[in-house]
Amino acid sequence: MRISQRSIEDVREAANIVEVTSEFTALRRQGARFSGLCPYPDHQEKTPSFSVSPDRGFYYCFGCQRGGDAIKLLMDLKSLDFAEAVSYLAERSGVELEYEGGGDAEAAKKRAGRRRAIYKALAAAAIYYHKYLLKSSSPEAQGARDYLKGRGLEHSTIEEFRLGYAARGGSGFSQAVKKLGIERSSLDAAGLLSSRGGRGLGGGSRSPSPTGEAE
Repeated sequence: MRISQRSIEDVREAANIVEVTSEFTALRRQGARFSGLCPYPDHQEKTPSFSVSPDRGFYYCFGCQRGGDAIKLLMDLKSLDFAEAVSYLAERSGVELEYEGGGDAEAAKKRAGRRRAIYKALAAAAIYYHKYLLKSSSPEAQGARDYLKGRGLEHSTIEEFRLGYAARGGSGFSQAVKKLGIERSSLDAAGLLSSRGGRGLGGGSRSPSPTGEAE
């Protein structure tokens, strides 16, 4: 069983190429386009040559000559196959996928359900840590705001790309997602649990958006 061509086109049309690309590199608006450093790990550069066109839904790097749409970017940088990349974007964009051909329809529905749960967990984390960065009076959050200001990021940029912060340890996020009915297995599958199996996010600060846990 395969994803129908109509669904693939619906996903391409609905996908926000700027939002997807911002998972991998910081972008700045330049007229009708956005630019930033190339996110491909084998192309290290100091001057931005990576261009994203939201109107066309395409990106292109003038340095390494790579280009494509949001599906191609996810395949390259998340090591997903085509169907996985389309499914990932469908969940983000709210597109209901249709399938054609043979296969186990029930198994496909279960896989789609798991993907929806994972995306719900990731979306909840993005909202929680974005709010924590902007609203928390903790020293950690203030330090993160100072860090971003020192890097020249305006408040509007932080809001546009939903940057967030999470300090090490704590259980604020874990407690918050319980109210949303998000299961631990979904948090684990989304990579939101520490490697030691704790309830908080693993890791500390990351650039350009430091991440971690609220009190």
